[in-house]
Amino acid sequence: MAREKDQKIERKATKQHGVLSREQAFKFGLKRGALLYRVKEGGWVEMYPNVYRLPGTASTWVQKLTGAALWAKFGYAFSHRCAAALWGFERYKTEVVELSTTRNLRCEPPPRVHRVLHLPDSDIKIVQQFRVTSVPRTLIDLAEEEDFEDVRACLNQALARRHTTLAELEDGFKGKRPGEPALRELVRKLKGGDGACESELEERVYALFERNGLPKPIRQEQHLVDGKLVRLDFHVPKTMLVIEAEGYAYHSGFDVFESDRRRGNSVTSDGYFVLRWTWDALTQRPDELVGHARRVIARGPRPEDLVKAAS
Repeated sequence: MAREKDQKIERKATKQHGVLSREQAFKFGLKRGALLYRVKEGGWVEMYPNVYRLPGTASTWVQKLTGAALWAKFGYAFSHRCAAALWGFERYKTEVVELSTTRNLRCEPPPRVHRVLHLPDSDIKIVQQFRVTSVPRTLIDLAEEEDFEDVRACLNQALARRHTTLAELEDGFKGKRPGEPALRELVRKLKGGDGACESELEERVYALFERNGLPKPIRQEQHLVDGKLVRLDFHVPKTMLVIEAEGYAYHSGFDVFESDRRRGNSVTSDGYFVLRWTWDALTQRPDELVGHARRVIARGPRPEDLVKAAS
């Protein structure tokens, strides 16, 4: 009988990434004294109040989330940085456990808990089997606490992956949450033609221009080159500078690689300076890239562009 009880407990914990709540243990017939003994002598570790990690299981982020969900039970959703990581926003890959709840939940050590007055069903989605704040709600929460560049990067990714739309974001503005003004301003700029970056790599290029006071580049501008319309990742107006953001994930096939080189050659032969910025260069040598950009910008526009402007 005891063996059967242990097997049921182990099977349940296995399905939950190695964690079990006290309530579940009692349902399987485990008595309070037996539970306390297992915590003291049997290797059970209390992760959160009345939630335990069983011996022989590795401590992972998913396990921590599962334990936090068993602890919170209801009236909650993983939110803020935790929700951003679950939605796959590339700037949030940490193992933070963070949630919002309408209840007075307290726990030491964390997860970080945000006490909120309202958490409507419309603000909650299921992601990887977890209750998570919706993308609009997550972006509003991030805008309250996180850096502007990080929020903008998440917004760009949310739009590129079609997790949300500008119209859906605007519908979510109620005018009562602290993060709304900053996010509303971002949405306004995007609606005004300041289009979203298509990748995290492009977002980092744009942010590097912004941080260093360089002229604002135009993203995905169309140019007629050799009789064909081509899109430039970034072009600084009234200059010869074109930036191509090059990441391996976007240039890994031979056909794509060859097409990009052909486009680059055509743009260069038309009088532009094409600088190719990679992920490593952006993250490890940003000052060097800024220096290159400044030198090209200082040369001004092409002579033929000055003639066109005068006419």
